[in-house]
Amino acid sequence: MKKTFIILLALTFILTAISGAAGKSENIILKGEGAASNAAVIYPENCNDLIKQYAEVLAERLSTITGAEVVATNVTSSTVPKIFIGEPYEEDIDAFLDEIKAQNGGLLPFILESEEDWEKFCGYRNAYSVEVENSNLHIKGSDEYTLYCAIEDFLNEVRSSETYVLENGYKYVTPDEHIFKDPNKAIETGNAYLHAAEPVAILPYEYMPYVDAMQGGGTDGEFAYYCGRNDAYSRIFRYNLNTWELDYVSEPVHSRHSNDITYLPESDTLMICHCEDEENNSQGVTYVDAETMKETLDTLLPVWASRFEYRTDREKYYILKADYVYVLDKDLNVLSEQRSEDTRGTPQGCCTDEKYLYDIRWDVEGDGRLYDHALIYDLDTMKFQFAAELTGYDEELEPENIFKDETVFYICFHHIKYGNLELGTVYRFVLLPATWWAE
Repeated sequence: MKKTFIILLALTFILTAISGAAGKSENIILKGEGAASNAAVIYPENCNDLIKQYAEVLAERLSTITGAEVVATNVTSSTVPKIFIGEPYEEDIDAFLDEIKAQNGGLLPFILESEEDWEKFCGYRNAYSVEVENSNLHIKGSDEYTLYCAIEDFLNEVRSSETYVLENGYKYVTPDEHIFKDPNKAIETGNAYLHAAEPVAILPYEYMPYVDAMQGGGTDGEFAYYCGRNDAYSRIFRYNLNTWELDYVSEPVHSRHSNDITYLPESDTLMICHCEDEENNSQGVTYVDAETMKETLDTLLPVWASRFEYRTDREKYYILKADYVYVLDKDLNVLSEQRSEDTRGTPQGCCTDEKYLYDIRWDVEGDGRLYDHALIYDLDTMKFQFAAELTGYDEELEPENIFKDETVFYICFHHIKYGNLELGTVYRFVLLPATWWAE
C-alpha cells in the first residue's frame, strides 16, 4: 500500500505567461486591479452530488473573496473566466516534465532509472493537478477528498494575494511534495460527517443462488474483501482496490454470519468474525489465506466479537461486541474493556486509521430512517469522541462494513430496498468538516 497517511509538500514552479496576437496577454485577473467582474465554476453534467456542492460553495467563496459575480453551472458556453472542477483525473506527466525542463535550461535535473524513480513523479493514488489553458482553470483530483484539498489550496492562494492572475501553465501535485489537509483535523473539531461520493462497485447478483446477503468487509491495501453469506458459510469477493474490478471469488468459507474482516499482514491472512454461531457463541473466528482464499483455521477469541480490527503499527486488536469495546494485544490477551458511550442502533463493521476507530451503526423505525452514523473513538485512550453522520447516499440501503484507504473511506451496503436483486453496493465516502473552506 502506498503511504496510508500522506504527507505532501507543495510543488513550486513558475507558470509562464503566454502572450497572444499583438502582444496582448491571455491571462485573466481574478482578484485585484483590472479583475474580471464575472466568472463561472463549471461542474460536469453527470457528476455526483458532492462535486456539484463543491462547485456551489466554491462559487460563493470566490464571490466573497474577489467581489466578482461567480456562478456554479454545468454550462460551458459563457465567455467569462471558467474554473472547471470534477473532471476525470489523469495526470499529464509530459506537461509536468516540460515544466521542470523549462525551469532547468531545457533538461531534466534527474534521470529516471527505475520504476521507483518514475513513481516519484506519477502513478500515485492520491494527487491533484492544476492547469490553466486559454484562460480556463482546471482543478482535478484523484478522488473527492483530494479535490477538496486542491480547491482549498486554491482558495487560500486567492485569499492571501492582493492580485491573483490565472497564467497559462500546469502543475502536478504528488505525494511527498505537498501537505494535504489531514482529514482527521475535521474530527478534532467534533463537527465532521461522512459524505458519499459515488458507488465504485456493485457486487454481482449472479451469485445470489449461493449467497443471499452482504456482510463483513476489509482490505489489505491492495484488494478489498467482502463476505457474501448464506447460513453457515460465506463466499469472499476480492476486488482490485485501484480498478474496483472483481479479481476472485472464493469457495465456501465456514465463517457463519461473517460480520467483519480484518487483515493480518504478518501472516497474509484474513480474520473473519462469526458474530453468531449455532450455540449463540459469538467468540468464533475463521482465518483465510489472503492469496489462496482458502480457509486455514477456526478458533475462538477470549471475548465475544461482532466486529474488529488489527493494527500492525500498535500490535493490538480492537474488538467490539454489542455495547462493549475491547483492546487486545497481538497474542489476544485482553488489555482493556469498557462500555460504549453511544449504544443506539445495530452494530455493523468497524475500521481504524493511525488515530481513530470508526464503528458503523445503523437502524430504522417503521418505514423511516432513524440514523446511520460512525461512532469515533480515540485509539490512544479509547475515549468516545462523537458520532459522525453518514449522508449523500440512498438511505434505504443498509451499511454493513467500512474501511479506510489513505484519505477516503469505503462503505458497502446491503440492498434491503431492492429485495436483494443485487448483493450490495460499495460507495466511496469523504470525511468533511461541517463548514467547508471557512473564511
